[in-house]
Amino acid sequence: MSEKEFRSKLVKVLREELGSGYSVEEEKVNLIYWVMIDKNLEYRPRDPKNPRRGKYAFRADIAVGEKRSGGFLPLVVIEVKYEGFNTHEVLAYSEKALKHKAIYPYVRYGLVDGGEDHIPLRFFIHNVGLDFAIAVKDIDNREERQSLVNTVKEQIEVARNLLDVFEGRKVKAFVARTLIQWSEYRS
Repeated sequence: MSEKEFRSKLVKVLREELGSGYSVEEEKVNLIYWVMIDKNLEYRPRDPKNPRRGKYAFRADIAVGEKRSGGFLPLVVIEVKYEGFNTHEVLAYSEKALKHKAIYPYVRYGLVDGGEDHIPLRFFIHNVGLDFAIAVKDIDNREERQSLVNTVKEQIEVARNLLDVFEGRKVKAFVARTLIQWSEYRS
């Protein structure tokens, strides 16, 4: 299976499991990574509802969010790899996540690695911006599929809660948790 085939299967699974309440977009969503005020004191990009790749926006592999009258509201962004990723990719995705979160501070950003049974140590050494990473050896395996879907649903809930915070909802407590699920793989 290729990375593109895996990504398409992943999109299909998410669309089925998340239902019509959320839009799951594959390689169609450009997310702003930078906003500036130019010499004429005008915002760039000029049309933030329709950002263009290469014009202050990066394209995401998969974006889960809501279509609104003003455009697409991203909640969870997923970068996809198949059969492993290298240190450079962890660094690049981590930086990309940080840039997007500077504009969309509620968005949750992750990496899904298909065809693998574990997340390698290089992820933990080099990651600073990604909120989650999941290895999915077999997307057709019900348990792996459910674990992935549950993670995305949890990340959607976190994003929605953060949106409420930024809309002025008062917070009683904030606790960031880290969940680690062990692979059967042993080094």
